[in-house]
Amino acid sequence: MGKIFSRHRNAARAGFVTSRTDGSAKGFTLIELSLAIAFISVLMLSIGVITLNIISIYQKGLTIRALNSTGRLIVDDMKRSVAGGLGNLSKDACADFADHASAYSKCLADKAKITMYQQYYATININGTNRSVPVYGVLCTGTSSYVWNTGYAIGASTDLHATVTANGSDLKDFRLLKFSDPTRNACRQNVNFSTYEANYSKVNVGSEYEEMLGENESNLAIFDLQIYSPSEDEITAHTFVPVSIIMATVTGGVDIMGNGDYCKDPGFTLAADFNYCAVNKFNFSVQAIGKDRR
Repeated sequence: MGKIFSRHRNAARAGFVTSRTDGSAKGFTLIELSLAIAFISVLMLSIGVITLNIISIYQKGLTIRALNSTGRLIVDDMKRSVAGGLGNLSKDACADFADHASAYSKCLADKAKITMYQQYYATININGTNRSVPVYGVLCTGTSSYVWNTGYAIGASTDLHATVTANGSDLKDFRLLKFSDPTRNACRQNVNFSTYEANYSKVNVGSEYEEMLGENESNLAIFDLQIYSPSEDEITAHTFVPVSIIMATVTGGVDIMGNGDYCKDPGFTLAADFNYCAVNKFNFSVQAIGKDRR
């Protein structure tokens, strides 16, 4: 009897064996227990990775949706503003350059674009390379005007913001301001009429202005806004204006002036910037009805 007890005790120590009243022994060996623990660990790890990926995809979708919806709102607003303004006919807009033959010729060739749109550039260092990038600009539609700081200016280590006067005080921490400006003064005040060049001077947006891209969770900004040479009808004063806007998140290191895949999936990492990074380009054209000159 003592020998049987001794064998069961040693077996219990070696393999977690339990004794039963009928004299048989059953249980888990160390190898079986280790395999079970390893399986449970892998299962839990897989569940954790899948959960993180689902959260990442969900957040990425929210960021892209916010960018697209905000971009459409801005595009629609600009369309209404341009459509409601009088056509900026080069024949009329270039009259202020008439005393300077060279500037007048440039104005006619450019369809007086400088009197309704300006974008200013600065050189900044991006990943060890100096690049000339857009930092702020002004768009004057004939009803409302817009002034913006680009994502480059917002993310730069030095102060490259445009400054405006709002309610009698200087304001530079903005992204996209809209304000009433039926005379396009925000653009014309920057123009040198003897050279057909523009140098930004502080725009007065008054007291009734709207911030259209305030800071939010999506952290959106304009990175580039281009107005291409408008088509015009001298009889009806209608103008057809093509516009291109690149909007993106300031988060994510977007560089539209460089080469590369922006907001690219970093693969198996926990990089948070990817989830909050999105970029899109909005191309549209709008007609300024103007007035019938016949």
